[in-house]
Amino acid sequence: MAIETITDEGAFTRRARKQINDNFALLSVAGVGGALASTDIIVGSGAGVATARAMSGDATIGNTGVVSISGGGTNQKLPVAVGAGYKIARGVAAVTAAGTGVATVVTGLTTVVAIVVTMQDDPTTTCESMTATIGDQTSAPVAGSVYIKGWKTFGGTPVPMTTTSVSVNWFAIGT
Repeated sequence: MAIETITDEGAFTRRARKQINDNFALLSVAGVGGALASTDIIVGSGAGVATARAMSGDATIGNTGVVSISGGGTNQKLPVAVGAGYKIARGVAAVTAAGTGVATVVTGLTTVVAIVVTMQDDPTTTCESMTATIGDQTSAPVAGSVYIKGWKTFGGTPVPMTTTSVSVNWFAIGT
């Protein structure tokens, strides 16, 4: 039986349902012989044929569909086009108002070259925005760490936040 073009213009008639089911049955065995080895995935070949392949490289896939990337979940390699040797670290930090509203975050990277932060909570009158700095990465803050600061406006001037604690999402790029 050949794969058929369904011609019932979107109506789910008995004939259309049969064509759909027959087409799926044919497609399921066309490229991989109806069986797929544990942890293999189906990949389209250069000729457009579904082909069974094992995942390779830094990623693996289990037979439950869970994908794992070597090196754990916090430090992932960036695509080669971004820069070989760089990694991404990310997390959530609690920035408190004690003192200056500054949190020092240890990223797990050797050296940080960029940091991005967003507030996990909505802005309030006691904490309106967040900033982050990478410093000199030798003494202030120490290598691999960043400063995250909370801010509010007082008399038209930005001043350190006064709320108790704010959760901040961050991601850093470094080596």
